[in-house]
Amino acid sequence: MADTTGEQTTGRGIGGLAEVIGGTRPGSVHKVIKVVGTHPDSWEAAAQVAVDEAAQTIRDLHHAKVIELDTLIDDEGIIRFRAKMQLAFQVDRNRPADEPGHHDVEVRRHLIVANRTLGTEALQAEVQRLAAAGPAEFHVLVPAVYTDNEATARRLAFVSDPISGYVMPDPSLFTRDDEAARKRALERLDGHLETIRAEGARATGEIGDADPFHAIMAVMERSSFDHLVLATLPPGLSRIVHMDLPSRVKRAVPIPVTHIVTEPPEGDPRN
Repeated sequence: MADTTGEQTTGRGIGGLAEVIGGTRPGSVHKVIKVVGTHPDSWEAAAQVAVDEAAQTIRDLHHAKVIELDTLIDDEGIIRFRAKMQLAFQVDRNRPADEPGHHDVEVRRHLIVANRTLGTEALQAEVQRLAAAGPAEFHVLVPAVYTDNEATARRLAFVSDPISGYVMPDPSLFTRDDEAARKRALERLDGHLETIRAEGARATGEIGDADPFHAIMAVMERSSFDHLVLATLPPGLSRIVHMDLPSRVKRAVPIPVTHIVTEPPEGDPRN
């Protein structure tokens, strides 16, 4: 998990941050965040988890510094190793030119949020339009939302005690649903990243929380974007629209939001 109160500095570094930033291009702007990785095997594995998680969202992640190592224990001994780290990444939009000797290019960073609408003609057309408008980078966020049947099952997976009013969930069902949702989201993400890269644009991606709003805000806190594209199904098919997600996102983020409404691609599992 990342500390969202990161610090910004120039490429030369300021104070203690110079050790983390050092060696970057003069005049570039960087952000330093604190992250904590955990792993049951070792501190090295915990540090790798922290870097791998951050790299899903953050481009130009170039320096990492371990600032503290500790462990979580119980009566039987060590149960998890924890590595607290500082990570530095570039937040300005200047990128090295593809050809040596040319000036840096300034890119626009677009955040695409979609799940069942990935692979639709409407979303692909929007990506093509943005890529044709100038140098661009894309980050695709796929919330691991549930199918209609899974969502219904989760609502029914509560056993009520009529005397006390206590409601107890069935955790085994939740685990199966979570794994299935993430597997579908990952398959869609991989396919869409290939499509974007085929257009000649740089693209990264990640699987987010099942709550799309929470997933979007988590990514916005960790990284920096110029534009957000939210692709949803029509109101009759989309629980996201019923959650008023488009309006909530537009109020919450400080960047332009494009809302695309489209039918799911052929063969999409609705149940």
